[in-house]
Amino acid sequence: MHLRGRYQYRAVLGGVLISAALGLCAAPASAACVNSPTVFCDATKVQAYNGASPNNYGGPGFVPPGVGDVLQSGGNLFDTDRVNVKVTSSAGTTSLELKYYTQFNGSSVGARYADVFLGNNLASPDHFQYGIALGNQSSNGGLGSPGLYDLASAGSYETSIQIWSSRTSFIYGGQFQGLDGLWHDSPTVVTPLANPLNAWSVNVAEGASGDAQYPYLVDITLMASNLDFATLFGNGLSVFWGTGDCSNDAIEMALPPVQLPEPVSLGLFAAGLAGMAGLRRRKSNPARA
Repeated sequence: MHLRGRYQYRAVLGGVLISAALGLCAAPASAACVNSPTVFCDATKVQAYNGASPNNYGGPGFVPPGVGDVLQSGGNLFDTDRVNVKVTSSAGTTSLELKYYTQFNGSSVGARYADVFLGNNLASPDHFQYGIALGNQSSNGGLGSPGLYDLASAGSYETSIQIWSSRTSFIYGGQFQGLDGLWHDSPTVVTPLANPLNAWSVNVAEGASGDAQYPYLVDITLMASNLDFATLFGNGLSVFWGTGDCSNDAIEMALPPVQLPEPVSLGLFAAGLAGMAGLRRRKSNPARA
């Protein structure tokens, strides 16, 4: 897609919510979480599995059996409460910031933070064409440094089922219920077969959130030129995060596009308005023509 200065480019802002989960007992989303245009509360359900088959886990806390919000036990917490979203555009660059508030510390029973998956077709929001590697999945055959990747190649990502089905002593969230209402295998790890998009930069910061109930913050910023950002995500954006590579709790959301003029377009638009105003004045006063 070719975009020119005279066209309005589409930046991503606004929203619809989505989320997913996995663990040993169900736990609801935080009562304190309130959805807003920039805050998306966890609501996605997860289908729990165990074993190499994999077999559905019908343990306690799920109605119907095997389906719930988050799977976790007393010492292994995975509950993600919300994601705060911020989109900014300045000096020809657009950035998307995703701030995840979670109980997961990034290392529990062999699980690590999952990578983030992005779709750019809101008609099919649970199909993810791109992935943000957080840079901590080398042990699972993933990538060791942050970046944005194209997932067009076969084998360019792994699901929680692929990673965890051989670990038969664990229960994991094999599938999530997507925005389309259907069940999908949870994507969790970007592999080296994915194509790096070097024009994009990714910054990942992991630390304290300041929230006593959800004390860990995973802060991800994706940045590119306005043109690159509009080319990939100008028609909207869906975002999925499985919390851990086991997808014990995951959160998905959809961000519809908002029309925003580029700086060059703003100047041309203003000049056009001034010209139209001058024509109207001349037409309304023929004596000055």
